[in-house]
Amino acid sequence: MRGIDRAECDVTALDATAVAFAGLDGLDLLVPAAGIAERHTAEETSDAEWDAVIAVNLTHVFRFCRDALPLLRRRRGCIVTIGSGWGMVAGPRAVSYAASKAAVVNLTRALAIDHGPEGIRVNCVCPGDTDTPMLHREAAQLGETIDASTRPLRRIGTPAEVAAAVAWLASDEASNVTGTTLVVDGGSLAGTA
Repeated sequence: MRGIDRAECDVTALDATAVAFAGLDGLDLLVPAAGIAERHTAEETSDAEWDAVIAVNLTHVFRFCRDALPLLRRRRGCIVTIGSGWGMVAGPRAVSYAASKAAVVNLTRALAIDHGPEGIRVNCVCPGDTDTPMLHREAAQLGETIDASTRPLRRIGTPAEVAAAVAWLASDEASNVTGTTLVVDGGSLAGTA
């Protein structure tokens, strides 16, 4: 599986999909993966912050999926969205992030139902804490250190582990998998209801 090099763009711009998909005659895989996290309660969240988080974490996913469908249809391609463990079970001081990622999980399911008959599979990977700049920024926002001691595997995940889950869902080995959510979190959600 080979990615296409594209110029960086603002995924929230109205022409972002036109820029990203320009000149393509088909698409095998779409992974709309941009995301931001702001760690605040509802009362601490301004309208501008809410709008920014929803725009990056949810609206861009919707637009990229919608506008990729004709290209995916030509090759019976697939979509793998990126949710979050907090899209399954909310966490503290993350109201906009948790809401946006929960919406991505259900957007994924709705797309799978609507486009499965066309041969387009749509699945979601929900990472837990992963060693990325976003995680380190969250810890700094909260004035905390990153602590993996409460997780069953006692460690933070890696971007490569998340990418491997995406690759599997995009592979022929997962040809009968659609509308599902694959949690890659070192067991963090294992004890939740």
